[in-house]
Amino acid sequence: MHCPNCHTKNDEFERFCSNCGEYLEGNIREVCPDCETERKEGESYCQTCGYHFKAHSVVRPYPNHTEGREGFTYMSEPNYGNQGYTLFAPEHVRFANFGERVVASLIDYVVTYIVGYLIGYLVGLLFVSVLSQNFYTLLGLIIGLAYKAGMESSAKQATLGKIAMGLKVINKGGERISFARATGRYFANYLNVFPTFFVGFLMVLWTKEKRALHDFVAGTLVVKTK
Repeated sequence: MHCPNCHTKNDEFERFCSNCGEYLEGNIREVCPDCETERKEGESYCQTCGYHFKAHSVVRPYPNHTEGREGFTYMSEPNYGNQGYTLFAPEHVRFANFGERVVASLIDYVVTYIVGYLIGYLVGLLFVSVLSQNFYTLLGLIIGLAYKAGMESSAKQATLGKIAMGLKVINKGGERISFARATGRYFANYLNVFPTFFVGFLMVLWTKEKRALHDFVAGTLVVKTK
């Protein structure tokens, strides 16, 4: 490898020019700081653990050059969480797993059921003779939409169930989602049940970013803050 400064020929795995000390960039690779999988050209996420390269990256010399811990030297101070964590600035997060999402959904179900029952009871006292079952069905839909879409697009980025489990909903850039996107996500949730017989939600178990079908439709991710 030739030095870009003085053109001295150096060994293939040298990091600095033996003549002038210029840094040689040709012998480094970018790796995931969580699992050390080498990043392939054009990848935004680590194929092994889902690390978000766009937010932060770490480069290391090839292992033939023995310097530092286990033959590697970091070119910048790493700033990341434990194995499996993905960085969305300004905090460390990882994709929420299936169990966490199930518990959060159960909490949300209890919350919406109690709120819906109370509102329905109060409304029923006033209009008991004119209300139909269709009205209560529509009321439940409105309550669910206002609760989930409203809270997931709020500053909390999460419903009460997700807050209890330390989860939040983000877009693919790691940012807060809009109310319109949260509304689309709410209605896309029905795709997990009726046409797919819950397979849409089970997709969390095998997709790379632990996304359910409605996450793909809405372009969202559910993450757990560290």
